[in-house]
Amino acid sequence: EYGIKVVINLNAHTTDVYINGVKKANGASFKNAVTSLNQFQVQTGAASMGDFYFGPLKLYKGYTVNERLISVVDGGAIPQDWTAVTTGGAITVGSMLSSPQPDINSMKLNATAATGSMSLTKTISAMTDNFTYDYKVLFKIGC
Repeated sequence: EYGIKVVINLNAHTTDVYINGVKKANGASFKNAVTSLNQFQVQTGAASMGDFYFGPLKLYKGYTVNERLISVVDGGAIPQDWTAVTTGGAITVGSMLSSPQPDINSMKLNATAATGSMSLTKTISAMTDNFTYDYKVLFKIGC
């Protein structure tokens, strides 16, 4: 499991990235200059296979998104305000019993049967100020 934190500076078009609390990128430039962000997306590669767990997610400057997945069940559908592209794979809710309560639910991307890249997207109101997002991911080794 990896804890990921991204601090975005829209004015300078840069980002700082932390993995498990260690800064891995300092002032990394955006690929494209933008004045606002209105979407968060997680995507697998086209050749990916296996499981990928994602959650909880916090996009914040006053909590634009605080997705804790408390109102969903293990094996159930993802919340309706998220958009999934599965290309033959499956995106469901999966429980991570090793996580602290009540944040045991994650988005589970199962790419075993996928024929291309998979994505999970949440559209948000455009953010024009600097902000931070935090999330955790767990990759299944050997897939």
